Amino acid sequence: ILTFVSQQVANAIDHKRSEEALRRSEASYRSLIEGAAYGIYRSDLQGKLLEVNPALVEMLGYSSEDELLALNMAADIYADPEERAQLIARHQHQDRFRGIEVNWKRKDGSILAVRLTGRPVLDAKEQLEYFEGIVENVAERRALEEQLRQSQKMEAVGRLAGGIAHDF
Repeated sequence: ILTFVSQQVANAIDHKRSEEALRRSEASYRSLIEGAAYGIYRSDLQGKLLEVNPALVEMLGYSSEDELLALNMAADIYADPEERAQLIARHQHQDRFRGIEVNWKRKDGSILAVRLTGRPVLDAKEQLEYFEGIVENVAERRALEEQLRQSQKMEAVGRLAGGIAHDF
């Protein structure tokens, strides 16, 4: 009996340790997702958002995760709903999708250029269960690229004008 009781106690202690390790692991991953600088989401095939992180909520200008979760990606987030349908048709049977640039709508209606990276997740029957995606705001990068192009144009005009002046 004593051996049986000590075995039960050891099993209970192991179970407690396993539960605690699982809680720590889950808290660690949640912290990673919640603190990410990029937007992260899960959505089903119909466009219902299943999970979002705070960075995506902020990026799209909403006040809470619940407010964003109430939206449909195709109707409320994509600037062109047909674009989402085309992306799904093209990428739902691939392992991953990377660097896809699309335009999304913020809460205030303004257009936001984003780059999507992610993957379709399949269930046990190999059917599409949902999409996981990481969203990078590329509007600032595009603005900086445009500034660089403008400065390069001005530099070229300056060199041309300098060359003409030198010839005179």
